Order: sequence, then C-alpha cells, then structure tokens
Amino acid sequence: LPGTVIFVFQPSEEGPPAGETGGAARILAEHGLDNPAPSAIFGLHVVPGLPGTIFYRPEGFMAAADEFQINLHGRQTHGAWPWQGIDLISLSAAIVSDFNRIAARTVDVTNTPTVLSVTTINGGNRWNIIPQDALMAGTLRTFDPAERVAVQHRMEQTVQSLAQSYGATAELHLTEHGRVTYNDPALTAWALPAMTEAAGAGHVDPAHARTMVSEDFSYYQEHIPGLFVHLGASQDGVDPATSAPNHSPLFNPNERILPLGVRAHVLFAVRYLESGGLHTQAPAAQH
Repeated sequence: LPGTVIFVFQPSEEGPPAGETGGAARILAEHGLDNPAPSAIFGLHVVPGLPGTIFYRPEGFMAAADEFQINLHGRQTHGAWPWQGIDLISLSAAIVSDFNRIAARTVDVTNTPTVLSVTTINGGNRWNIIPQDALMAGTLRTFDPAERVAVQHRMEQTVQSLAQSYGATAELHLTEHGRVTYNDPALTAWALPAMTEAAGAGHVDPAHARTMVSEDFSYYQEHIPGLFVHLGASQDGVDPATSAPNHSPLFNPNERILPLGVRAHVLFAVRYLESGGLHTQAPAAQH
C-alpha cells in the first residue's frame, strides 16, 4: 500500500511532572507530527459499555476539561469563638452551593451541556479550630468555547464576591486539560464501513450521546482531521451501567475485545490508504 502510517506514543498524558507538559500537547510542541504531516488521525479508547460495540458521534463527542483550584485565606480562631475569626468552612460550602447554581441555572444545558463539580475541600486539621486557609478543587466540563469562557468568568465573580462578603480573600486558578473532542464529519462518515467491518453489523453506534469525560486527543484534532471512538469493554454479563468506570481502581476491561480494537485501528489505516486518503496524500496517524 502506498502511504505512511504514524504511531503516536504519548508521554505522561495523565499527569506530567509539575511545570512540564505531557501527552498530545507535548507531541505537538515538539513538532512530533510535522514531518511527515498526517492528513487524518484516528484514536480509540476502551470504556464501560456493551462489549465489542464501537460508539461515537460526529462533531462534538467529548467535553473540554478545565481543572480549577481555589485558595481561601481567612483568620484562624477557636471553634468556640467563631466571631473572632473568618469561617472558611462556611465559605467553602457557600461556594459549592453557588457553583451548583451556575451549572444548573445560568447555562442552557439542553444546548451546551456543562458540568461544574467541586471534588475536593481541604481545610483545617483540628476538630475545635476554624482554619486560616482552605483549598478547594474540581473540574469544569463544557462543549461550547464561548460558554466555557462565560462560566469561568461567573466562577471568578462568585468566588470573589463570596470571599469579600465573608471578609476573606481568594484566588481562583484554572488549568486547561483538553479541548472538545471534535470528530471531523467527513472523516467520520468515511470511517463507518471500516468500523462495521471491524465490529460487525449491529455493533456500531454512530449517534451516541455526548459524554462529559475528556481526551487530549482533541489537541490533535485542532490541527488534523480526526476521529476518536469508544470501544465497549464491560465484562460479559455485566450491566455497563454498573461496571466500574475508567480511572477507577475497580476498572476491569474485558480483554476478549482488545483484538477488536486492534482490528479497528488496522482497518482505519488500511482502508484510508487504499482510498488514497480522504483529504490529501499525507499519512494517517494512529493514537
């Protein structure tokens, strides 16, 4: 077959050392896909789902992800004398409550799905002391770039106004971890026969619901027409709705379906090269 296939092996996608980049961002920053430059890129991830079923959707498939950290600073006091300090525990609770309001009451989630979750609150180390400092963290997931910026602005307003009302100070820090995973519509339509060939008729879901999890494959798709799909990998006889998700210590993928994932990747590359490339004669990349 004429053409070139590039295999992409990413360093530290899930957590590079402090101050460093990893994953797709590092590959691109180090010009790992500049020469030769691919005309298409394909990616696949196992997830809880009907074993052996490939599912995806054209256009926006997976959400953009931002990490946030909130540093709160108040005045320590004894728990018996709260009026002598600044209660960061109550402030943290107020921020959680208002963040829930942002996602539920200021965003049209029927049009632009948005999730804002506080996942950690750390403050104090004694049962009878109101702490001087507290740290909150969590994640923002969005599908619309303009809505993402608007929600971040509302988060900053909320944190600062609540901190001021309590007499505290606060800093909100945002770190981007991925953009919207956007499946190129033309490439997605082209790839359907290859996916059906790999998984079999009735085992491809081309109109799956958008998912709020994220994938740094999205950075490649900003430069290269791309397709990212999920492969159901729950154990046989286990309800996918109750099987442990990715990033869980209980995640237990069905190894029986792994060859299917390999077959799908191979067919993406082979059929693409056989067709002469959907867009140009540049190589296809595999992630």
